[in-house]
Amino acid sequence: MLKEKEMSKKMNKKMNKIVIILLCIIIGLLINVSFSSAKLDINQTILSITKTINIDEFVVFSITNTEAFAFYNVTIEGNAFMTMPKIDQLNSGSVAVVTATVTSNVAANSQLRIRGLFNTSIGHIPTIYYVNITTSHTVNPCDKSIIKGDTITWNNLINDNIQMILNGAVETTFAPSGTYGKTFTSPGTYNYYFSQYGFQFPSYNCHIYVLDDNGYVNDPMLDAVFNLSVAVNYPPTALMSNILQTNYIMDFFNTQDGVMSVTNTGNQTAQNIQLSGDWFSFSDNGFTLNPGQTKGVIYTIIPIIINTTQTNNTYLKNISISGNFPTVKNELSIFINYAAIGTNDSYNDAENLLDIICAKYPPLCNKTAQIVYRYVGNTSAQAQLNISEEQWNNLWFLMFDEMDARKTMYNYIKEQDSANGINTNLTNDRIANITGTIMKQQENQESATIGVYVLLIMLFSAFIGGITYFLIKYHKKQGLETELHKW
Repeated sequence: MLKEKEMSKKMNKKMNKIVIILLCIIIGLLINVSFSSAKLDINQTILSITKTINIDEFVVFSITNTEAFAFYNVTIEGNAFMTMPKIDQLNSGSVAVVTATVTSNVAANSQLRIRGLFNTSIGHIPTIYYVNITTSHTVNPCDKSIIKGDTITWNNLINDNIQMILNGAVETTFAPSGTYGKTFTSPGTYNYYFSQYGFQFPSYNCHIYVLDDNGYVNDPMLDAVFNLSVAVNYPPTALMSNILQTNYIMDFFNTQDGVMSVTNTGNQTAQNIQLSGDWFSFSDNGFTLNPGQTKGVIYTIIPIIINTTQTNNTYLKNISISGNFPTVKNELSIFINYAAIGTNDSYNDAENLLDIICAKYPPLCNKTAQIVYRYVGNTSAQAQLNISEEQWNNLWFLMFDEMDARKTMYNYIKEQDSANGINTNLTNDRIANITGTIMKQQENQESATIGVYVLLIMLFSAFIGGITYFLIKYHKKQGLETELHKW
């Protein structure tokens, strides 16, 4: 029985440990979820409203809390177009149906956001997040929400030096493949971008949203974002126009000015009066007239005639006036004299031709020039060119790609030179070794040759000595035999 109780206690302790670990994991997940994909969600990302001036309109939509925690004081961010009642608390998974009021008396097309607060007092463990600066000059991710005490490490994947501009000041300079880490110790919004040879990328600011680690906070990345489009109808009125001359006879490529008057004959203000018409341009447009007010407008007739068959003809053209009143139309008769289009005399006025083209295709001419180059030595000489931001960025990217390619080739050449240098050194060492071996062999050969010579001399000396000894012994023997014969 005692053993069973002990076993039971051990099992309970293990189960308690497992439960505690699971609770820690769940709490960690709950903390991390607030900075992942869930957020406040609105069921309509585009709200289009048509309203009458000074009369409010109402729009109904729903907001869902897809987070794992509750939002408090949910309301629309301050703006001049729409209001909504505050939601004191929106629990996880709950849906709130909202009736918002559109109060704008002017046309609008704006991005709005619905925000809420949530509690971060459950605690937080400092975390490191990574942001990549890609070779295509993008920042991934560009916007990031973190909690006070967290660190962000940026990785430069571009094969070049770049600068990081944080809140308007240079924060650091990255070397190629370099990294930079920053720990954010104060709540707030930090705006930044990068610079390469003075070129900013991305063209907009990235954001780091640093939230407090205690109390109720708002995370902009969890807000519900939508677009509000408001078209305003004004109280109807009446308008009258008067044109002094309605019949014109014109030469090919000529222009003609005329005068007309516009009068508000109703009892409401005429808003955003628009004049339009084929072959016409106007000295003023989009103006407002109070009841009883009259305005004079100069119009210019610019015929669009491009071949001979279109001349020697009469054209009926209308000037239309539209707004918060029934559309008013005025018909003009325009006769174009005969012209043999194609002869040199027909194109003697290039300025008129340019005016005609600009009138027909305004986007070609109505552009604000951007100074993309100026010679400092002569400030009066300016090269001006109209290009889009995308085209401008692409020119920089093309230049950066070319520079990267050159650096890659330069590094390759350096590596090859280094490898060739190493091979040359190895070859020189081998040659030196071979030369030393040959010299050693020559020295050994010379020593061996001297030894042979000495040996030969010694052998020759021994041979000569032997012969001499033999001859002496022979002569002595012969002498003794001679003496014996005498005896």
